[in-house]
Amino acid sequence: MARLFCFNPDSEMAIANGGRFYTPPANIIRMAKDLGYLPAYFSDKGDAVLVQQKPDEEFIRERETIFGLSPELVQQKMYAGLGDRTAEPWGWSPRTDQFLQAGYWKEEYKGLYSRLTACQCLRELCNRLPFIRKDIVPEVCRSLDEIAVCVQGGEYVVKAPWSSSGKGQLGIGREGITVKAGEWLKGILHRQNYVMVEKRLERVCDFAMEFYADGEGTINYAGLSFFYTGNGGEYQGNYIGTQSRIEAKLTAYIGWEQLCSIKKELSEILPSALSRYKGFLGVDMMIYKDEQGEYLVQPCVEINLRYTMGVLALFISERYVAENSEGIFKISFYPGEGEAFQKNLGYRHISPLKYEENKIIAGYINLNPVDNSTKFLAELFIRKRNGSELGFVQIHVDGFGSYS
Repeated sequence: MARLFCFNPDSEMAIANGGRFYTPPANIIRMAKDLGYLPAYFSDKGDAVLVQQKPDEEFIRERETIFGLSPELVQQKMYAGLGDRTAEPWGWSPRTDQFLQAGYWKEEYKGLYSRLTACQCLRELCNRLPFIRKDIVPEVCRSLDEIAVCVQGGEYVVKAPWSSSGKGQLGIGREGITVKAGEWLKGILHRQNYVMVEKRLERVCDFAMEFYADGEGTINYAGLSFFYTGNGGEYQGNYIGTQSRIEAKLTAYIGWEQLCSIKKELSEILPSALSRYKGFLGVDMMIYKDEQGEYLVQPCVEINLRYTMGVLALFISERYVAENSEGIFKISFYPGEGEAFQKNLGYRHISPLKYEENKIIAGYINLNPVDNSTKFLAELFIRKRNGSELGFVQIHVDGFGSYS
């Protein structure tokens, strides 16, 4: 059956709010507008994508020529129901369900989307896999006093139960809870009733295992994604390349058998934990270093019950990029009027795209339409890999990246 995709990056915030008429913050509204075309890269013949504004004809022709994409583009203001299509939002929420008239959302689903679900899965992984340290399992705290006791004498991260992409979290050092931190914590406790407190780990790299749930108790493994985060844990971008290169990067720190064991156990744990969920999901993970310098894995930092940038990177890598090429996919924010437009022109001039038979070999291309009003830009940088190189692309704030 044909699908109707839509990009709604506010799903976790809308779930936390709970209302069907919730209004997202202005920057999220802008992100949804600018990046509305992104789900098209998941689409097949006959599918449609809901957008706020239709791209210009040049952009549409370029997508068809380079990517082989030709989804129907439906403007939100003209939306009149699903018809014979199935709904494929980026993520479900009461608000999105109301708009799409899909009849999917049930109030009892809210708990599935909490970080408590990831905590329970992590605890089960600890019970099954001896190489997972038990001291990384978060504690649930329901008051400021409980948090204060939990964070004594160490460095911790406190996370809101419903948040995403590195947002909704606060670091607490050995000095304890400051006045400013206390106000933030009181706000989260008031709105969401509890927080998750976990030991701060010395991050080495971030990755995820992506899965697909059929809604009937079967969850299939889709692949690995490797992503980049800032100092505060906020999402910056994804590696684009083959699964074998991601595996090689990860097994430089932890054993191949550990990766296989985590995948196997998650494939058994997730169906019972998420039996009612249907769609893609990503389990974020982290390789970290302990006080003795040993490399270890945190196999369930959080579970994202939605399409993720990691799933998108997986699709881009497999569908649209040549096997001997690799690169970076990133979302950049340019606050100035015309700034994204000029940056995009510059990248396209410096790194013109090279492709053959709908496979990108090298160069740069924007994945969303860009004009003078655009603030969020989805950037894809690709280069051909030299067979003798053993490096791995690392993200730069500005520009292509480097090997390390």
